[in-house]
Order: sequence, then structure tokens, then C-alpha cells
Amino acid sequence: MPGFIEGHDGVEHLFRVLALATAWRESGVVGNLLPRWTPDLALGFGYPLFGLYSPLAYVIPAALTLLGVAPIVAVKVAVALALLLGGLGAFLCLRPLAGATAAVIGAVTYVYAPYTMANAFVRLDLAELSAGSCAALALAALLRLDAPAGDGAAGRRVVLAALALAAIPLCHNLSALTFLPLLAAVWCWLLVRAWGHAKPAQRRAVLPVLAAPLLAAGIAAFFLLPAWRWQASTHLALLGGDPAFLAKLLHPLALWRAQFALPGWGWFGAGSAWWNFSVAPSPAGEFGAGPSTLAWLAVPVSLLLLRRQCRLRGLALALVIACLISVLLLTSLALPFWRAFPHLTLLQFPWRFAGPLCLATALLVGLLLAPIPGRRRLLPAAACLTLAVVPALLYLRPDPISLPTGAITWPAQLRRELIGGYGTTGSGLFLPRWVPGQSPQVPVFAAPTPGTTSLQLTELTGRADAFAASYQAQQSATLTLGAWYFPGWQVRIDGQAAPVAPDTSGLVRLALPAGTHRLTVARGPTGAELAGGVITLASALVAIVLLLGPGRPALIVAGITTLVGVALSGAIPRFSFSMLGDATAVWSIPAASTPPQPLQAAAWRIVRSPVWGPTPVVEVAWLAQQAPVGDVQPTIQVRSLAGEILATTTRGPRLSTVSTTGWPAGTLVFDHLTIPLPPAVDGVCAGTYGLALAMGTADAASTALGQVALPCAPAAVPTVPQVVAPVLHGLGAGRLPTVQPGAAVDLDLSLRVAGPTATDEVLAFQLLDGRGQPVAQVQSYGNIDLRFSTLWTAGQVVPYHLHLPLPSTLTTGVYTLSLQLFSPAGGALQPLLAPTGQIGPKLTLASVKVSPARVSSAMPLLARFGPSIGLLAPTGPPRPELTAQPGTTVSIPLRWLAVAAPNADDTVFVHLVDANGKLAAQADGPPLAGRYPTSAWDAGELIDDTRQLPLPANLPPGRYTVQVGWYLPSTGTRLPVSPPVPADAVTVANVVVRAVAGAS
Repeated sequence: MPGFIEGHDGVEHLFRVLALATAWRESGVVGNLLPRWTPDLALGFGYPLFGLYSPLAYVIPAALTLLGVAPIVAVKVAVALALLLGGLGAFLCLRPLAGATAAVIGAVTYVYAPYTMANAFVRLDLAELSAGSCAALALAALLRLDAPAGDGAAGRRVVLAALALAAIPLCHNLSALTFLPLLAAVWCWLLVRAWGHAKPAQRRAVLPVLAAPLLAAGIAAFFLLPAWRWQASTHLALLGGDPAFLAKLLHPLALWRAQFALPGWGWFGAGSAWWNFSVAPSPAGEFGAGPSTLAWLAVPVSLLLLRRQCRLRGLALALVIACLISVLLLTSLALPFWRAFPHLTLLQFPWRFAGPLCLATALLVGLLLAPIPGRRRLLPAAACLTLAVVPALLYLRPDPISLPTGAITWPAQLRRELIGGYGTTGSGLFLPRWVPGQSPQVPVFAAPTPGTTSLQLTELTGRADAFAASYQAQQSATLTLGAWYFPGWQVRIDGQAAPVAPDTSGLVRLALPAGTHRLTVARGPTGAELAGGVITLASALVAIVLLLGPGRPALIVAGITTLVGVALSGAIPRFSFSMLGDATAVWSIPAASTPPQPLQAAAWRIVRSPVWGPTPVVEVAWLAQQAPVGDVQPTIQVRSLAGEILATTTRGPRLSTVSTTGWPAGTLVFDHLTIPLPPAVDGVCAGTYGLALAMGTADAASTALGQVALPCAPAAVPTVPQVVAPVLHGLGAGRLPTVQPGAAVDLDLSLRVAGPTATDEVLAFQLLDGRGQPVAQVQSYGNIDLRFSTLWTAGQVVPYHLHLPLPSTLTTGVYTLSLQLFSPAGGALQPLLAPTGQIGPKLTLASVKVSPARVSSAMPLLARFGPSIGLLAPTGPPRPELTAQPGTTVSIPLRWLAVAAPNADDTVFVHLVDANGKLAAQADGPPLAGRYPTSAWDAGELIDDTRQLPLPANLPPGRYTVQVGWYLPSTGTRLPVSPPVPADAVTVANVVVRAVAGAS
């Protein structure tokens, strides 16, 4: 599918892939196999994303990204691979127990289970989806532990089971808790079964079952141990639990009724009865469960447990117990348990237990087919397959978004964080606990302290989270880094360890001695990291011995593994420091400005990386010599070699996501600045330009940085965004394009833009009624489709795909499809340039209509007006008798038939005439109150047009007639009536006006 899926968490996973791929690209995979700290997240202040959030699900898409695959494509590949592995795991579980047919049915049931589909296409939770697949593989490996085999084969099975079990928390640590009841139930059944072996074989049967989870814990210790320890240093430790969790528990009776009786709306669409992905209501919302989880449970339980001689009875019982526990934990029946262990409510959603529930019931469905012999299994297998797949195909409609493949960049992530959320974990729970609040707003610095610093950098190598610098200071100084403090920051001055601590804002603060010194700052391994690495290394050695068997080859491989593991885990603390400056780029040091500026560029370098945008950017190390007064806006200048300023861009640090207000003296912040592209001179681009920085406006005193080769800006850039090639999809044919109520219209277009805007603008695609009021609209949303107008560059062509669902209540009439560009903050409309050259705040894309019913055969006409309009005879009396009182309104129902397509906009007249033929009241106007002019009618359309005729308050009582007809408003000429009638006015009703009771 082109584009991406508008999943709940989809964009978050894209930027986690970007974080892992960026860390590998900058430091090398070998040098930083698990980058626990991500310096580009949290507004560029960094936080321990992969120190707390499981990284394994992002390894494959990050590796594909390094090979040149776009993160969007890489994540979709990872989702597909996770679904395939989940199905493979379920198949391997059932194949030796129930045969190939049952294994296929169980695999398909698990892959198409509602919660699996929701994780893949609605929630788009790559981590939880991958953990569910690993759980299926882990169950398959566990079920093979007690198979008779030699010592070597038994050891390999233990290792495979341990690797699969370890992969669950490494993909999604919360899933290790939700799948625990299922894994524990099967493990206990295996242990009981192994214990039942005869004495000589009992030890060989029991030891693999006991060893697999222990070895798995050891293999995953390199992540789990630091993650457990590091939680105490984040905002997670400040939470006793999630009070909203209890409100999300499902009501058991409502859950049961929703599965079997009640219609409802699920995550995938509407349905009814048990043939749907139905909804179990809770006070906090809805939950998609579906027939392949709970509704199928009764059949396999009843059949399998009643077969007392069935060899699979023990496994079926274990799966049923796991199902019951999972159901219990996601319902309000488990309220006492969750209140007793409030910290477990950080699971966030109780319905995460639907994952193991889907897997267990899928296996039960497969086991159900095991006792059925031979060909008799085909019919129930086909029924199970149909019940598993058909509902998913009927209701699986993921919402697409046309996310550009090059949209996953760090500037886009910075804008997302400014709009809302922090990092890629939403509420900022992973932020260090020294940071005030979970979502600090700009300015993030505390109130400045008066003072200045004499600190000057003379050399700089490295990057934001690991750099080495030479500095000079006339007196001792305090250096505040633009990075959050967290355990693991290590500082060395002239090779000697120096203390590091957080300041009042939660930033890293260092005390520097006076003089000329060498400063090294990096994140080194903590005690928990070292301990976890040692445990994992020891477990890896055991796994190697079990795989290869005892002997010299195993010892050789184990020795090599030990050496490599020590290097990769950073067991030698000096290892990370010795690598600094060797493989990292050296920064340029600009000449000191005269007079010294409060905020100066201490060092700079050019970064050419797609993760920062399509054009080169300047990476700057800002150093505050004194606390800046207000919010300083740096201006980057592009100059000719003769010194002429050709292009400028003024923007605050970190793409204006961070204010300089509050920076204390001695603050060092790493930043990226967009370089404006110079215009071509006489169609020629020189290629090499000078760069300079000015603090404030473009004519302020500037600091020359150096020279850089740049491409030229596109010529003839429009002054306002230009709409390019709009194409509408979903319109029917007719005199006007038609739309259907409840359908949708899609718009593909591009905007050619002049450059960045002051605020992030939103593109709105609307359906307007005749009064210009929107009856349906859809907007682009930067936090999802990542089209931030503040990041536009001159001449850039920004593609859009907008999907506009139409209400099912649309009435017959003519509507307008319109396009608007506006600021969500203030609501101000921005002008757009149409392909026709029109400039305006609202661009009309097309006039469309909702057509009335069409007549397939000739119908009796009361009269015909001109060649095109017919009046249908009423179904009752030819002239109905109506009664009314003066001052009221009479409704006159009329049915027009478009005999042919009218060629003009005609007007209906409705006249009330007394017995002498004198006009007593009238109501003229276009049909349907102007909503559906005759110029939009197509031949064969039937238009129900009820006219409202107001009666004067002084109308004398008596008998009146209602006459109708048509005329051309420009000339007043009435359309001729056939058969002919006087004055071309057809009498359609009689009205008896009665006096108001009590009136004199």
C-alpha cells in the first residue's frame, strides 16, 4: 500500500527507527550496538529511550534504513515480517500435535485475530505486534523441550527456547507481563509432564524445562537489568500507578453480550451479532475483541475437555486456564488485584491481555481439529478458516495517510514535540526525574543567574552526547550542557574524572578549572549496564556450549565471544573515551567576534544527512558568554565571495523549538541551522559561498564561519503557495460531478511554496453548502502527516492526499469543494494561488451535486413547462383541499421531473389567487430553496420540492387556488405550459382560509 497507515502509534515507531539508525550511522553499529541514550529526541536534549523501551523490534527496520530504505517502507516491512513470524510460530506449535491442516488453521486464526490485526493496522504498535510473534515462537520452542532427543539436540532446543523467550521483553517489555500467564501455564504443564517420566529419564526431561527461562533471563539481562534500575531515575518512579487504568477495565456482562448478541462498532467498522469485531464497553471507551478470541472459546473447551482419553487434554487445560486468567485481568472482576499492585497499572491498557488471549484461543481452535480423522477434518477446517478470515476482510479498512517517504527527519520530530508530546513516548514518562514536569514547555531553562564567563573553546570533536574539547578560561567557570542529566554522564578533565550533577532545570552542569585544559564528555556504562552485560555474556557462553556441545570448538568460540562481548558492552570504561575524536568529524572554530557577543557560535560544521533535510545544514555549538536578554534569534547569512548577502534565514535555536530565555552564562547547546539557498545569477550558480552568523536581524554584527558549496534556489518561486495539479477522485458523471451521501471524495494535489511560514499552517479540504458553510471537512495534520509549513523550503513541492468522508445525511443540492490554508492557532486564512492564476483565501476546486432519485420509465405528468421540466400528478386528488388561517404558512408539495436537462436557471412561482383571479400571496424562488438550481438537473431526475407559501395576516377568509409555474428570472418570461393553460400557470391545490376564532 502506498503511503502509510494512520495508526495510533505509527509515527512514533518511525522516529524510533530513525533514532536507532542515526545512532548507528554516527557511531557505527559495532561502537554503539545498543544506543540507550538518544540525543536528538526530547527537543534535542536527549533521553534514555532505548535504555527503557525495548529495542529489538526496531533492529530490522533500522538496518534497512542504513541500507537506503526509507523508514516508512522499513516499518511496513517489519510489520509484514512480524505477522508472518506470528503465523509461523502458531503453525510450529500445532504441527507436531495436530497435523498440518490444524496447524494452518491455528496460524491463520492467530494472524487474523482482531487484536493482532488491530496492532498491525489500527494501533500500528510494531513493538507489541513483534512481541506477540515472539511469544508464538517461544511457545513452539517450549513445546519441543520434552521431545526425546540426544544431549546435543536437547541443548539446542533449550537455546532456541531461551532465545525466543528473551526476544519477548526485548521487543516489548510490557508484553512479557501480559504473556506471562499463558507462558507460565504451558511451562507448568511441561514441567508436570516431564516430572512424570520414569526416574532414569526424569532429570533429562526436567532440566531443559527449568533451564530455558533461566537462560532467557540471562540473555536479556543486558537490557532488562539497566531498564529496571533506570526507572528509578525517570518520571516513571514518581508515579504510583495509572489511575485511568482502572476505568478501562471491561464489564464482563457487557463483554459477553457484545460478543454474542449486540450489534456494535469495533476498530474495523460496523457489524452485528457475533459476526463482527465487536465492542465491549468500559467507562473509558471501547475495545475490539472479536469472534476468534472469546466467541470461539466455548466450543474447543467443551469438546477437548470432555474427551478424557485425548492426549492433548493437559495442554488444552493449560491454554484454557491461560484464557480465563487473561479474560479475568482485562475485566472489572480483577479490580482487587490491580488495586493491590498499583504499579502494574502502568501497563496503560488492560486490553493488552487480548494478545495472549488471541494466541491461546488460536491454538485451541487448532487442537479442536486434532481428534477429527482424515478427510472428515476438511469441512470443519474450511468453516474455521472462513470464520477467521472473512470478518477480517470485511471490516479491515485501515486509514491511509500520504506520508512522504522523505518526511522522517529530525526537524519534523522537533516540530512534533513542540506541538505536543515529548520524545516518542507521548507523556514524557522516560524523562529524567530531575526535569521539572513530564512535558516541559519552552523556555526549558530556569531563571538566569547574573554573570559572565570567559570560557572559550579552541578545539571540538565529536557530537552532542559524546564530545571532546580544548578550552581556555581566565577563571574557574561553570559549563551547562544542553542535555538532560541522567546517570551515566562521565566527564574527564585532562584525563582525570570530574564530578557532574544536574542543575535546577535538570541539565548537565560541570565545574571547570581555570586555565587551558582538555575536556571529554560522554555517556559511559553504568553499573547496571556492566552487570547486565556480564550476565548476558555468561549466558551467551552457556548457549554456545549448549549449541556446539562440549569440546574444543565450543571453547574457542566461547573465548572469541568473550573478547567481543567485553568490547561491545563497554566493560572497560575508558573505551568510549578513547574512541572520541578518531572517527568523528572535527569542528571548525570561527574567529572571535569583536566586541564579544553574549551568544556566540563556538564551533560549527556542515552536516549533509537526509535525517536533517534534503539540503546541507550548519551544526553549531552555541556558547553563552552571558545570559541572553530575551529570545535571541540567530540569522544565518549566505554571502557571495565578494561579501554580498544573497540569502538569509532567521530562526531560533533548535528550529525555534527552544527559547534562549533563561540560558545561564556558560551554556553550551548543540544546534542545527537551515542554510538558505542562494538565487541563481543570470541563470548561473557559482557553487561556493560564504557563511556568516548574526545574532538578530540580518544587518546585525555577524561572525564569518567559512565557505560551503551550495545548490541554487529554484527560480520563479511563487510569493504565495501555488496549488499544482489538483485531482479529485470519487466523483460521478453528470452535468455536474456527483457525490453520494456516505461516500468519500479524495483529493491529490501539491503545493509549490515560497519558503517557511511563521506558524505551521493546515490545509483544509471542505464541502460547502449553498450558504458557504462546511458540511464536511478534513484537514492535514502535521503531527501525523509531518507536513510542517515552518519547514518548507523555497521552491519545494509538497504533496498532499486528503480523504474527505461525506455525511450520510447529505440532501439533494449543489455543493462546493473548497480548499483553504489557515493557521490553527489564530484561524487566519492564508491566500492560495490556483492553477488558473486566481489568488484567494478559499479556492473552489469544483461544484458538485447530490443527485435525487432517477425515474427509469415514463410517469404521468400533470403539466410540462418548456421542453425540460415536468410536474408529476399527485398520488391523491388532482387538486387537494387545504385549510389554513391568515398569518400561517401553507406547505405545497411538488414533484418535478427533469424531462430533459434544462439549459438555464429557472425560477418557480407559487401564487395564491382569489375567486376573482386577484393575486393574494406569492412565494417565488429557485427549487429546493436555491440548493439545487435547474442548471444542475440531469434528464430523468425526480426532485421533491415542498414550497412554503406564507399567508398575509389580513387575508380575508374564503376559497383560494394555488397556481405554480416557471419563469426566466433575467427577463420574467414564463415557460410555456403544455397542455396550454391560461397565463402558463397550473392550478395544483385549493386553499380554504378560515377566520381566526374570536377575531372581529
